[in-house]
Amino acid sequence: MIVRFYELTQKAEFRTIGDIRLDKDRLVADPPDSEDLQRLLAEPVGVYHEDKPLEYVDPNEVPEKFLKGCVATFHGSYFWCKEVED
Repeated sequence: MIVRFYELTQKAEFRTIGDIRLDKDRLVADPPDSEDLQRLLAEPVGVYHEDKPLEYVDPNEVPEKFLKGCVATFHGSYFWCKEVED
């Protein structure tokens, strides 16, 4: 599974931040030196459910669920992500 992250710059241009991919049950950032991607991998993502309280998913404990949570959570107008093909 690969998730690509994007942002809208101050000049109203789209910029690709990079990818986080699942590789042998481990999350890998590409590019590896991206501060934005490393910051994402440093803490759990909050995933909203319609009928449950907010769930925090740790990237080290459940990496695939973390990536799916990113896709569900980050879909705003300035920062978003989507799953891409391998």
